[in-house]
Amino acid sequence: MQVPHHDQFDTASGFMVPPQWFAMWARRHQHEYGSTCEDLGQIAITQRRHAGPNEHALRREPLTMDDYLAARWINEPFRVLDCTTEVDGAVAILITGEDIARNTKQPPIWLVGSSNSQGGAGWTEWDDPTEMYSRTAGPKIWQKTGLTPADMDVACMYDCFTYTVMATMEGFGFCEKGEVGKFFSTGRATYGGDVVVNPHGGLLSEGYIHGLNHHYEAALQLRHAAGARQVDDAQLALVTAGGGPFGGANVYSREKP
Repeated sequence: MQVPHHDQFDTASGFMVPPQWFAMWARRHQHEYGSTCEDLGQIAITQRRHAGPNEHALRREPLTMDDYLAARWINEPFRVLDCTTEVDGAVAILITGEDIARNTKQPPIWLVGSSNSQGGAGWTEWDDPTEMYSRTAGPKIWQKTGLTPADMDVACMYDCFTYTVMATMEGFGFCEKGEVGKFFSTGRATYGGDVVVNPHGGLLSEGYIHGLNHHYEAALQLRHAAGARQVDDAQLALVTAGGGPFGGANVYSREKP
């Protein structure tokens, strides 16, 4: 049986699993923009700190840069702490009309707009591996909603790997290429900064439920029901999902748009 498309070449050469795919893209970003493993570490460390008050998080213990750099390699430049851990879990999301939503037990969270990118090419055919689906989905979401990255209080960025956060923070316009490490290390991605990125710890520290927990966290934050990890007066949240050329985003609001 012939394996279709580029898989017939990738699989035969052992290029088969997500850590390999994303690591290749991360390495290219390092080459083009000077990003470092320490920059990836800043993402992991910040999200671990956010997970501390989250009783549902798998990984809550403090994480230092020394801890990060001492972690075993998975596929360079990824260490084990750059990768999510599969967990048993579930999320249920109810989507309904305004007439029903206004009578539910919990206050509704409003969908302001959504965007997506189908990429137009496979992983090995994408023209710039320093960028991901956010190159298309990012401008789309701001155009459709009339909002900007500066309007977001919460950003639940899909983080199957630390590099996914790096590439999409750039693609959605929170910072320039090569500036994500500094964005995190200087406190712009945490409480009191520009935007709180993955206040629940993200997939990296809370656990990998394929990004659905990001939507749940956004709802908690916008209902002001997130307890010790509540973002002060959160009104708007960006939630992203995807990897490589394929993905999308939603913007949610506490108030009806």
